[in-house]
Amino acid sequence: MTNQIKATRIELNRAEGPTAECGKVSLDTMPWTLSDAVINKWAISAPKAGNGYDKVDFVVYYEDGETYSGRFDMQAEDAIKSGMIANHMRSFVEFSTGEHRPAHLTPEQYKTYIHNCVPNTQEYKDFLVNYALG
Repeated sequence: MTNQIKATRIELNRAEGPTAECGKVSLDTMPWTLSDAVINKWAISAPKAGNGYDKVDFVVYYEDGETYSGRFDMQAEDAIKSGMIANHMRSFVEFSTGEHRPAHLTPEQYKTYIHNCVPNTQEYKDFLVNYALG
């Protein structure tokens, strides 16, 4: 959607991994593209699949002042991927709409989770419509 509200900045904070690579990075220009580049670089020293992950906290800032915070679990395989933060956000937001049940949950488990843990599924539906992800 071309009239979606755009991200103006993404902050990444590598919370685990080599000390020299840990810390906060703020990306104000082409934030989606540069967030991929930073994660690609950091992922080289991250654990391989099956051996854990390194936590990367992130905040996406939008033109209207809205923010989205989350945590990305980075693995070595992310060194060659793209769209990681956007895809992570999209997956979580779609899940939280109550309309995208993952295969590992039964319909009853999903319904129970949404009922108990997501106070307003409409907020997530609106987010998907109004905010650009990537």
